[in-house]
Amino acid sequence: METLVQDLRYAIRQLYKSPGFTLTAILTLALGIGATTAMLAIVDSVLLRPLDFPHAERLISVTLSADQTHGTDLKWSTFQEFQRNLHSFDSLAAYNSLPIPIISGDENDVLMGVQVSPNILSLLGVQPHTGHGFNDNDIGKDIAVVSEPFWNKHLHSDPNAIGKPIKAGSRSLTIVGIMPA
Repeated sequence: METLVQDLRYAIRQLYKSPGFTLTAILTLALGIGATTAMLAIVDSVLLRPLDFPHAERLISVTLSADQTHGTDLKWSTFQEFQRNLHSFDSLAAYNSLPIPIISGDENDVLMGVQVSPNILSLLGVQPHTGHGFNDNDIGKDIAVVSEPFWNKHLHSDPNAIGKPIKAGSRSLTIVGIMPA
């Protein structure tokens, strides 16, 4: 134990004698610890924590891919054919993320929107806290279910937002539901 105390005193004296080296060592340790903490936080939030849906362990995501020249759009008729011939899964839903310019009131913004099949909310086990979700009668209609942050920021938490239009690109969408946070 006495040797350890002597070694620590010697190390502290050496660090005190060379402040440039000491500063470099401290900054290197701080950066290393900070980077490690950030990476562990990302791994925890992305890989280790389950999704915030009921029965999240039963959800899988299948991605349609193709080369750049042919695109990756799935035609609605093809998706319906997949649903009819479904044998290995309980249900199948489709979604496509895309940037959408939004004009609501005095605000213009480009948001990431998601085009979805009508059954996506029931498949995920979530429902809007206000209004309703999508159903088969909504196919082809210009409607939207908005997130609570969107409702707060762009619609100023208007309790009468259901039924109001929002401008999404060149289309006018009618709000039918507001999702919970």
